Amino acid sequence: MRISAIGACEANHATHSARGAVITSLALTIVAIASCATAKTKAQNIESVVASVSERLGRQPFVIGPVSGELQKFRMLTAKGASRDLGRAIGMMGLAVGAPFPEVLARHRENNAATIALYREIYPAYVERVTGIAEAYGRKLEDLDVVSIGRYVTRIWEDTYGMVNPAEEIPFPSCAGIGVQSPDGRTVVGRNLDNINRTYFLVRSEVEGCYKSMSASLAAFHEYPLDGMNEKGLFIGEMTIVDSTYGANLWNNYPQRPSLYWLHMMRVVLDTCANVEQAIALFKRVPVWFTDELVHFFVADASGDFAVIEWGKDRQLSVARQKGGVLVSMNTALMEGRESLMKDWRYRYADKYIAEHGAEGIAIHASMAELMKRISIREDNPVAPDIIGTRVTVWTSTYDLFDRTMVIRYWEDRYKEHRLTF
Repeated sequence: MRISAIGACEANHATHSARGAVITSLALTIVAIASCATAKTKAQNIESVVASVSERLGRQPFVIGPVSGELQKFRMLTAKGASRDLGRAIGMMGLAVGAPFPEVLARHRENNAATIALYREIYPAYVERVTGIAEAYGRKLEDLDVVSIGRYVTRIWEDTYGMVNPAEEIPFPSCAGIGVQSPDGRTVVGRNLDNINRTYFLVRSEVEGCYKSMSASLAAFHEYPLDGMNEKGLFIGEMTIVDSTYGANLWNNYPQRPSLYWLHMMRVVLDTCANVEQAIALFKRVPVWFTDELVHFFVADASGDFAVIEWGKDRQLSVARQKGGVLVSMNTALMEGRESLMKDWRYRYADKYIAEHGAEGIAIHASMAELMKRISIREDNPVAPDIIGTRVTVWTSTYDLFDRTMVIRYWEDRYKEHRLTF
């Protein structure tokens, strides 16, 4: 995963922190809550807005608090209840902080209506959510731009988080995912999030009509998971592809057809799919919109079914699938083949480590985390001492899809375990 300066990315409606496109409702809350480390007073003020809205509604659609007293840049969030209620709450928060209604432009109305129809077919909970936002403003759903609702939070995001300094940009490939099934059938996935250390969220989603899930997220912390698992034992995570020859898959402006923004597609998968088979079917059915960054998706389920979903230079969907064993994915398209994959030192190291330890040697949280540590992009990586002055891996998350547990280790608090269960 890469990140570029927020200002530039927001102009294109894209970045892992404040990506435009289908940014939803919940993004307002993030801006509200997320800045506790960098703008404490503002965060407290916006959290008071969240509390005030909950009081007015007579319930708490969102519960926010610290992950740990030692973590300064991470928050714990629970989103719970009916989807329309969540939307109304976000709309009320938007009004409270002066955010204008995200109105669709006349030239985009036809595409916007078709996108709403697409969501209604595959993810009706989201239609309810954005309807709730519109209702809070006294407007109709068809007036709201569901395609690029990220503009709704741009001003608040910049005010709360500030702009990313171009010197902080990550100039090399980033993020890694490994899935393994042990001989006794235990399936575990490891994932490194490589990015700038900003405010992130550990999220529990308990939205009516959707599968429960736990995930790690950035800007649109509920709608835009970066990696996560649902109650059925389905995992999804993403990794950047930096090869410019795949650039034909990028649409830098408004999508050319009804599509789902790639980060929001991950939320749809977690909320609606029970296994890898269903996730692949969804990707085959729904066009995915990439802006200034192309990624491929790692999906896995409790049965030991693994797949990496990516798009070729001809814009055609490609699925690398494996049942059991070990599957590794980083920043090279798997369709490029083993020779290309092995050019990445992390891939070479993981390949050797797995050959030496076997699937059973990495199929628990602690041992998977040890492997992920050894392919992290950090100056304290014991096997890569030449990474001097680099602190790019922000967290390592491991998921046991058999017993439905998630353990996340943030480098900010010295790799301490934070465990979540359903």
